[in-house]
Amino acid sequence: MKYETEVRIALPRERVIELFANRENVPEWHPGFMEMKPVSGTPGEKDAVTEFIEQIGKRTVTTVETITSCSFPDEWSATYENKESSVIIDHFFEAASQAETLWTVRTNRRSKGLMRIMDMLVPDAYREETMKHMESFKSFAEGQ
Repeated sequence: MKYETEVRIALPRERVIELFANRENVPEWHPGFMEMKPVSGTPGEKDAVTEFIEQIGKRTVTTVETITSCSFPDEWSATYENKESSVIIDHFFEAASQAETLWTVRTNRRSKGLMRIMDMLVPDAYREETMKHMESFKSFAEGQ
């Protein structure tokens, strides 16, 4: 399942990237975040591997993130693997103006097992979850 979402943030691109790239900010804006454990590499940089633990509904989910591209100010990409899915997420940051950033996220999700059925039953659920995360980051960033 592939989809694209975008959000306009009322901050210059440089500031958005500064806040997004700072891994210490993740607990401030990532809904359900519980813990982040570096596994290998330099956190936040290309080829770094990090284990994320988050609460999704009543479940605790552990996901392994591998950063595949760290080409700020334009792009940041990663893969996310857990027992339910394999996801590739590409983030793009465009200066819409001197004071506004257009943040675009392209997602390619492949569900595993029973989650494939969920994809068919509730096809917009993942897009809505992505928008929830993006809006949460936007609120955090604009409040700084």
